[in-house]
Amino acid sequence: MKVTAKKGTGPGRWFAWMLISAWSAVAVPAMAQEGGEAAAPTAEEETDVHRLGQVVVTGSRIEQRLADAPVATEVITREEIEATGARTLGEYLADHPGLEIVDTPGGSGIRLQGLDPDYTLILINGERTTGRVAGTIDADRFKVENIERIEIVKGATSALYGSDAIGGVVNIILKEPEKEFEARAYASYGSYNAVDLDGNVGVRRGRGYAELSAGWQRSDPYDLDKSDIATTGSAFNDFSGTLRTGWKGSERWKIGFTADYLRRQVEGVDVTPVTVVPIFDRTETTDTLTATLKPEWTFADDSKLWLSAHYAIFRERFELDQRGDTAEDRLDETWDQIAQGSGQYSRLFFERHLVVVGVEGAYERLKTDRLNTSYADRYRFAPYLQDEWTILEEPLLVLVPGARFDFDSEYGEQLSPKATLRYDPVKRLALRVSYGLGFRAPSFKELFLQFENPSVGYSVVGNPDLQPEDSRSLNASAEYSPSSDLWFSLGAFRNDIDNLIATETVSDVPLVFSYRNVSSAVTQGIETAVETRFFGSLTLKLGYTLLHTEDKDTGLELQGRPRHRGTFSLRHRLKAWDLESTLRGAVTGPRKFYFDDDDDGAADRTAKSDVLATVEARVEKKLGEHFALFVGARNLLDARDDEFDPIRPRVVYGGLSARN
Repeated sequence: MKVTAKKGTGPGRWFAWMLISAWSAVAVPAMAQEGGEAAAPTAEEETDVHRLGQVVVTGSRIEQRLADAPVATEVITREEIEATGARTLGEYLADHPGLEIVDTPGGSGIRLQGLDPDYTLILINGERTTGRVAGTIDADRFKVENIERIEIVKGATSALYGSDAIGGVVNIILKEPEKEFEARAYASYGSYNAVDLDGNVGVRRGRGYAELSAGWQRSDPYDLDKSDIATTGSAFNDFSGTLRTGWKGSERWKIGFTADYLRRQVEGVDVTPVTVVPIFDRTETTDTLTATLKPEWTFADDSKLWLSAHYAIFRERFELDQRGDTAEDRLDETWDQIAQGSGQYSRLFFERHLVVVGVEGAYERLKTDRLNTSYADRYRFAPYLQDEWTILEEPLLVLVPGARFDFDSEYGEQLSPKATLRYDPVKRLALRVSYGLGFRAPSFKELFLQFENPSVGYSVVGNPDLQPEDSRSLNASAEYSPSSDLWFSLGAFRNDIDNLIATETVSDVPLVFSYRNVSSAVTQGIETAVETRFFGSLTLKLGYTLLHTEDKDTGLELQGRPRHRGTFSLRHRLKAWDLESTLRGAVTGPRKFYFDDDDDGAADRTAKSDVLATVEARVEKKLGEHFALFVGARNLLDARDDEFDPIRPRVVYGGLSARN
């Protein structure tokens, strides 16, 4: 079995070994001398390694401690994100256990439980994001500078969140200022002329707070194939800004407002051999603006009510400029807007039933040159109900039934029930099992798209008669934490999806494609993870996923899914030197790919990728109380998979951060 990781030469190789040596220099001594320079753990380090006291909201749409959550929820803290040096959500999750970041035409997508990014719902503070491109919400759109934590719930969650949540939900929670005045700045420079500048200023006065953050990132393209002028990876130029403000009128009510803006420009060079003039300069510019107003009330009986008004607008401008001619020039502009209102009330009845009832209503409008109408719009209305019933307190036994009913103007009605059972037979051992139905509504593109490509000689038309894809999802897990320094989990899952929307040939002359509900598939597997801390300063995380997938119609494995994937993370703090280092990575097993050489709709040959090992490292040195220097590298081993999964070659960077 071949592992594709080049040895590398020159400064890059020297830098890689320098980072590994630096990490070894600080980690190994600490491991060898327990109770020595590792020093006493901080107050935060004395807490449970898995932070069971952390408050989570995603699994039940109410605030509760992670240790009490009936729905298995994974929490990623801001501290963990900062330790890796990742600058986007996609960068951080690339080596995260139990999921994959996959490169798609729509950007870096999140794959959960073997299901494509189309089936992963991404939320910001519980609100649905917009702007899917080719079914994908680009995870690199989300900058980490203002993220407080990330919550991940795997498995069908349509009972609470509706469409697109077949694989699970990733909820990004933005942070609020904690001090009367706080400021932070970050600057780095690295390979491919990568520049990263961001900062934020926050104030808290009395009952109110406000925070403003902004960032700018850019990088040159990269090219893995020097035989032509095409670029493998695109250049990008991003600007982002976020404003958060809120007011706590009393202990009983508060109101918050968030506005967020992101402009992203991606540029590359494409070569299309079937055209007369094969060179195109490609530019894609996206603008995303969101605004949310959310008041909340807590009543005398501790019941809670919140309302939310949310607006999001996404603009994409896609331009192809044919060099030397204008015959194949192309300019597409897409506007996607969504206005959403929601409300939720929760109350504890009879000291055992925590009931949540809510309603959502939304209006979405899409305008693009690629639709067969001037614009398309849809509206939906969805009530939902959930009861968290504590049957026993000792040992803990909780049953959570729930359901949501969606009405959509385009595809009609959809009922999504779900039930979760949690049982703690002994202290620090939590057993959970859940079963639910999920769905993914057909997109505007699949319903109404009309796209012609005369240079290749085909066209694609939408199908307004499409029905939602349906899923049946079973998840079971066990989490055990025998001590404050050790936690591990074991989970199993199965997803059966029917009415899969696939591309189908509807005419040979001329060649026309459309979409149909034509197939079904299954994904199932086992996930395991362990997290432990040594000597109060060294934290180790290991993860492994065994995945089996099948297209029920053909009997073949789903394309591009690895059967085996392992991840690791080592994080070390040397308090005496004010030094922190992180080493993490992933080993992805072979993946199958299919090729239809005669265009008859059936696979004629199968290819398999090599094992891919990716590693990244970062070392940070604090300079006093307010400053820190850092160096790091991504894709440290310069792993390559040019044919099936082109990834950016080794990147080294360094910089300075400051905070008050």
